[in-house]
Amino acid sequence: MKTSVIAMRVDESTSLLIKKLIKYNLAGNSAEAVRFIMLKSLGVARGEVERREKAERLLSGWQEKGFPELPADLSALSMKERE
Repeated sequence: MKTSVIAMRVDESTSLLIKKLIKYNLAGNSAEAVRFIMLKSLGVARGEVERREKAERLLSGWQEKGFPELPADLSALSMKERE
């Protein structure tokens, strides 16, 4: 595939989004992050980052406070949901 190099300026929010795409391993570098945004759209890219941030907050909370208490009858609830 033949490619072209294009220099461009982006606003601060797009720059932050590019950095987050790299942080969450959705892109390996800034060029891949920009391609991700171009192919999937800005909205999809933001949605993916928000989903990863939510998961990170959830995991951080569990690391600080421990895992949430599960119901004692969890097995029975699981079986009932399958019926």
